[in-house]
Amino acid sequence: MLKFLKTIWRGSKAWLITTAVLSVLILVVSLVCTQWLLVRNTFNMLFGGDRMVLVSGDPTQAEYFKPDEGYETKADTLAKANALNEEIAGEGMVLLKNEDNALPLGKGSRITVLGKNSVDLVYGGSGSGSADTASAVTLYQALETAGFKCNPAAKSFFENDSLSGKGRPEPPGMNGTNLTYLDTGETNANEYSSALKDSVSEYGDAAIAVISRLGGEGWDLPRAETSHYLELDA
Repeated sequence: MLKFLKTIWRGSKAWLITTAVLSVLILVVSLVCTQWLLVRNTFNMLFGGDRMVLVSGDPTQAEYFKPDEGYETKADTLAKANALNEEIAGEGMVLLKNEDNALPLGKGSRITVLGKNSVDLVYGGSGSGSADTASAVTLYQALETAGFKCNPAAKSFFENDSLSGKGRPEPPGMNGTNLTYLDTGETNANEYSSALKDSVSEYGDAAIAVISRLGGEGWDLPRAETSHYLELDA
């Protein structure tokens, strides 16, 4: 009986191996055929080339994006992307009030920037979409590039982490337990130094107060019992 089974196994082994290989091959070909758009887009994003992009919010309305002249190198593409980001930011900003035509500020204006968040900007939320701030422009860099003169005493004061406001704490993460309250990290107004107050007269053409609130995946807008995270502090 054992000899008979061995004979059958020897005769069927080749067929079993062939069948297994063919089954795997058919499965791979089926997956590639059904998921071709995804696979193609992935490879084109990695190595460059045409890829499908949405024309509108309707997922069925898509067309191939064809890189035209001006997108030949990574540097060209990055420059185009940065220009688009500036356009989107400009269109998204809202001026709620411009009392006595205070804006736009004249070039060369001497400005005092206030608030801990002026030196601790929020460049993005946390979670899967965390922003890379390695090459991010600071508020002071942006203002000085635009031709304004900024109060160095204010910058130095808010960069001092030995005061009560040490900046925002690290995001609690999606599995954090204390999501009812998140410190804004603002420096207490009663700690404003005499040097800071005295410097305002020299840089008093305008004051810019920076107020930021950080949200994240799984813990958006924490709320404490006595106050709301979006409230302005004293």
